[in-house]
Amino acid sequence: HSLQYQGAEGQRKQLNSFALHLFRPNMKGSFLGSFLILFVVHFVASDSNWNPVADPKAVVLHDVARFTVLTENLIRMETKGPKGSFEDRATLSFVNRRLAVPRFTTQKINDGILIKTSKLILTYTGGNFNSSNLRISFNEGRMSGNWTYGQVDSQNLLGTIRTLDGDEGKKTLVCSTRREDDFCTNGVISRAGWVVVDDTTRIPLVPNKNWEHWASPNANIDNQDLYFFGYGHNYRKALKDFTLIGGNIPLPPRYVFGIWFSRYWAYSDIESREIVNEYENHQVPLDILVTDMDWHITFYKEASEGKKDQAGEMPGWTGYTWDKNLFPNSTDFMNWCKKKGLR
Repeated sequence: HSLQYQGAEGQRKQLNSFALHLFRPNMKGSFLGSFLILFVVHFVASDSNWNPVADPKAVVLHDVARFTVLTENLIRMETKGPKGSFEDRATLSFVNRRLAVPRFTTQKINDGILIKTSKLILTYTGGNFNSSNLRISFNEGRMSGNWTYGQVDSQNLLGTIRTLDGDEGKKTLVCSTRREDDFCTNGVISRAGWVVVDDTTRIPLVPNKNWEHWASPNANIDNQDLYFFGYGHNYRKALKDFTLIGGNIPLPPRYVFGIWFSRYWAYSDIESREIVNEYENHQVPLDILVTDMDWHITFYKEASEGKKDQAGEMPGWTGYTWDKNLFPNSTDFMNWCKKKGLR
């Protein structure tokens, strides 16, 4: 592949995907990889128009369940916990449920209820959700199908993982084959034509005196809280509607698609400057310099003795106090990086 390097400033409205892997020997004779990492960041920009409480006209109550018809293809499905309440707070996944109410009808059937939109037919017969009391049929474009509670989505087009630590080369995003601490997730589109997102244990967001949205540890884990996406193969529509409830997804800045240097190593400011200089000497562009975690105090000794920090975690994995042994003049180093155009 040919690669034309351009500056990292600005943003593209359309981003091309490419990959680059450059190696160079370091001073110790081993090889360090400089990776161009292509990734998609899903983070939500704060929007004062968010409203996590749905329009009452979109809500259907029956027995212990609450259904919220969000779009003609998308329904939220909840059951009450022992406290007898539903979750109306925003979560890390879904921040806005106050959408225009789509057309739908409700109909009582024996001991249950039927909810029908132009794309979905939901049938529920009471009680906590199980495979015998909750099912949905969908019809989108040329595709139609059926879903019952608990059905496994074996055709999901997959989502994200928390980290690439320990990975080398091609890796799968199939969650069942990854480590538990990868926090692997499925995506909101599937060749099966449907996706169910379980939001039961997701962290709710609450306001406090300093932040508009603050993560709270108090999730209603005794409730059931599911979102059914029945979009067939209309993936564009599914993703668009996801942004209606999940929040807008800003375009990543152009520089993050550039070349990174990152290694888990206790580099000093002098060694970091030498690395950058070697990129320049070899006429290799560099956009982002990652100093990993050793720029701040790490408390390795305390961690090895089993001590914990205020959050009950191993000390030294976070913090904002520069390690003066490695970075005696952090301001000077940061200004040097800025002059080099590094992020």
